[in-house]
Amino acid sequence: MANDMKTVAEVVAINGQDFDGGEFSDILNDAPALAAMGVKEASNGKDHKYIKKTAPPIVGFIGNGVGRDFSKLTSIPVTDTLEALDGSVMMPKVAADASDDREGTIQTEIMAHLQASMFEWEKQIFNGTNNAAAGFNGFADVVSDLTNTQAIDGGGTGSALTSVYMVRVNGSVNGIAPVMNYNLEVGETIVQNYDPGDGKNAPHYYTPVFGYTGLQIGNNYSIVRIANLDDSNSLTDDLLSQALQKFPAGSGATHIFANRAQRGALQRSRTTYSPTGQPAPVPSEYEGLPIIVTDALGQAETALV
Repeated sequence: MANDMKTVAEVVAINGQDFDGGEFSDILNDAPALAAMGVKEASNGKDHKYIKKTAPPIVGFIGNGVGRDFSKLTSIPVTDTLEALDGSVMMPKVAADASDDREGTIQTEIMAHLQASMFEWEKQIFNGTNNAAAGFNGFADVVSDLTNTQAIDGGGTGSALTSVYMVRVNGSVNGIAPVMNYNLEVGETIVQNYDPGDGKNAPHYYTPVFGYTGLQIGNNYSIVRIANLDDSNSLTDDLLSQALQKFPAGSGATHIFANRAQRGALQRSRTTYSPTGQPAPVPSEYEGLPIIVTDALGQAETALV
């Protein structure tokens, strides 16, 4: 994609004092799932390292005069490499200077890039390398086919499919956690020379919005994917029940993540059992697990097989 920066005409068009001060947007780039999961600081800069237990020690009862072999706990080191996420801002100086509020115009652009960066991180958490090949592995990479014991087939077979994820969010005990090297850094705005595309030079305002992001997967049972969902084969309490039973005792699920269409489908499925015939309430939880709605889960996945 070619550079696409603010122009003088765009800035001048929103100058003036006669605009409503509210915030209005058609952009769907909030990051509610990331907010619900929380963020963990990387243990070692761009590498997040932790120890994962893989096999318990073997113990047993012994009889009189009968011993047993000693055993050990088996653990392995795990390193998750964080990937660079860039939302930096470049704006021609002539465009910014055409504004009635130059600093405000630049700041608005910075905040929009920061919000878009958080949403990009959230999309990567769910969709993994299907979202961006240069990014880190996400939920879809961990549970990538129906042979995985943590996958449930929702029954859809077309191309307009989505997934619902039930996960355990816990940064220290068998759970997933978004990981960042400190924070998405918003650096100092500077004026620097830049070629606007004509092979010549022009001053631009540049603000770095940058960070290293990743995802910690606590264990093999911390994610369940209900895949192959569409309008005809949608989310139900039965599918959620199947997902819940895949979590081991003592390390249960904590959150459910779905898009708006699947939350609506769940509501309609519950309405069919309403004794009064009234619509069921909009679902906000299942068995105490909050249902978090995110636009990061689209409706264009290919079928899991």
